[in-house]
Amino acid sequence: MRNRWWSLLVGLCILAAGLAVQANPSQVFVNAGWTGPDNCGGHIWQNDAFATMQGGIDAVAPAGTVTVAAGAYVEQLVIGKSLSLLGPGAGIDPNGAKRIDPGQEARLFPPRHDISLPAGIMIAINADNVTVSGLTLDGDNPGFSGGVTVNGSDINAGLGIGNLNANLGGVLIAYNIIKNCATGGVRFDCPALPHQAKGINAVMNNRIANLAPEGLGVRANGQYLRVVNNTILGATYGIQMHYVASTQGTSIPTVTGNTVEATTAGIMMGLFNDQERKSGPSALVNHNIVRMTTVNREDFPATGLYIYYIEHNSQIMACDNTFSGGDAGIMLWELPTFNPTDVTITDTTINNARYGIWFRNWLPMPETGPARSSGAVFSDVTIKNAAVAGICLEGDVRGDGPVTAKMLGVTVQGGPVGLLLKGPKIVLDGLPKIIGQTKQAIVTEDGAQAPAQ
Repeated sequence: MRNRWWSLLVGLCILAAGLAVQANPSQVFVNAGWTGPDNCGGHIWQNDAFATMQGGIDAVAPAGTVTVAAGAYVEQLVIGKSLSLLGPGAGIDPNGAKRIDPGQEARLFPPRHDISLPAGIMIAINADNVTVSGLTLDGDNPGFSGGVTVNGSDINAGLGIGNLNANLGGVLIAYNIIKNCATGGVRFDCPALPHQAKGINAVMNNRIANLAPEGLGVRANGQYLRVVNNTILGATYGIQMHYVASTQGTSIPTVTGNTVEATTAGIMMGLFNDQERKSGPSALVNHNIVRMTTVNREDFPATGLYIYYIEHNSQIMACDNTFSGGDAGIMLWELPTFNPTDVTITDTTINNARYGIWFRNWLPMPETGPARSSGAVFSDVTIKNAAVAGICLEGDVRGDGPVTAKMLGVTVQGGPVGLLLKGPKIVLDGLPKIIGQTKQAIVTEDGAQAPAQ
């Protein structure tokens, strides 16, 4: 009898040990060089040790951590639960002086040539509270050819990281290198446009480079996003926040500390409103450096900061930014605010654009209809060497709504024209200081009235 009980006890212990091994571990390790039970760094093969990132993602417990070693990984990832996916570069700024050695990167390549969306997303995130940090995503798989050629790279992937159809919260994309993607680096879209966003997602300290034509560095549509301390190079659109719904609490979307080079728009902030016509969201755009690399775009002027449709008590403050090149340093289009102070541009420097500030209360598209009243405040802004005009204000000849510009401490230096007023119904509250123009300080066109000086 004693032997029977002893055998039963031993069996239960073995069963318990087996169950413990099969349970989803809270920490999982991935190494492309591991090949099996005898070569997995002392871990348990296929339990907390894998040769693929997707294997680790599938095995880890919710809210767990997948730690990825240096190496090359050819796979496409889908993350469907809360977790942290951490590569060797986690916490190391790829834009800083101390960058990770290229030989120590965990490099993710697409497993096939597909630049379509959503099929061509390298890391698809389908869950809240996900962190992806310290990886290198390279959309140019050297094993494929026939992709989109950009600056010598053969692009085989559509998007680096994102989701095109979800309302997400608590997602952090940080300290990654994302390059050679056809449509963008990081993108979070919610086409259903929720009245209430779940919360703030963040894209921080990433390096995003070499995107195909029409590629977006970072985009949020119907989501709340903080975009902080990223370097975005070779983008058509650098950072775009579009149709931001309301959210609870005091968190606001933030675009701060980024360095952007783009061909069409450096930073776009648009359609900030509340679908229920109550108090809408606000946003802060500060400490960014934006350089536009094209000029004379007639269909969509190349613009450093483009703000449009900020309404229903929403507010945007843009402060301590530097813009250079392109058709406009800052373009404002139809800001139907209840209060002109809802859009404030302050402590800003604009150099070598065609127009320093271009405030258009209309666009040349009949379907937009007459423009509504628009307003903005400009404070402590310096504009230098604008090729056409330092400041251009355009009213809409079709509508009754004026464009109102309040100016405090604004200086326009150099260029042919300091202030260009086009069309009727322009309201100026204060005048800029205009210095050293080669043609004329103030020019009026299309029925505009010269301001009292």
